[in-house]
Amino acid sequence: AVKNTALIHKGGGGTGFSFSKLRPARDWVGPNGGVAGGPVTFLPAFSVATDIIKQGGIRRGCSIAVLSVDHPDIIKFVMAKNGPDALTNFYLSVAVTTEFIAAVNVGADYSLINPHTKEVVAKINAKDVFDKIVEQSWKTGDPGIVFIDRIDQDNPTPELGRIDSVSGCGEQPLLAYESCNLGSINLARMLRVGDETAEIDYPKLAETVKTAVRFLDNVIDVNKFPLPEIEAMTKKSRKIG
Repeated sequence: AVKNTALIHKGGGGTGFSFSKLRPARDWVGPNGGVAGGPVTFLPAFSVATDIIKQGGIRRGCSIAVLSVDHPDIIKFVMAKNGPDALTNFYLSVAVTTEFIAAVNVGADYSLINPHTKEVVAKINAKDVFDKIVEQSWKTGDPGIVFIDRIDQDNPTPELGRIDSVSGCGEQPLLAYESCNLGSINLARMLRVGDETAEIDYPKLAETVKTAVRFLDNVIDVNKFPLPEIEAMTKKSRKIG
């Protein structure tokens, strides 16, 4: 996965990761008698790769890590950027569920679930967790929140899988190995300016949007993708933003 990250950033792309399926810290690992390090221990490796491999050799790439709010290591994840130099190449976001928000509203406990065994390993107060998220976001800018259940309700391609992460800056919800081409329109160029007034030139804006959509869709066909899995998924769903 770190190698794939480097290849994507080398080609000018950003990356989004869901760590929600990784075993929690101290979880027993198979016949070798070892224990798992947990999702948070993997973040520095991805962060270093992002720092070293610049996007197209020009600027550092953008990465986001997402962890489900019911993962046993959620508190460690929320606190992962507590130091000034911690994970400087990563955005963090918590994937919150409808069940969690309902528990926050009434101050109830909710379950932490081992993603490997599917067993409930603990119950903690939802409002306490939410307060930690808010406090850390205020202090460090992270974590953000991804309303994962609400996003997946409007998943346009459910037959391809469930959405569990987003693009590097959160613009587009994505399935595993999906990518999206991003464009922008300079709204300052979409104005009719008079002597004392200015108004939006809607016909010009509409034509610009139409052209931009066609352009971004065409890029999917001519682009050289860093991984064959990304090319296959992107050509199935053709997401732009």
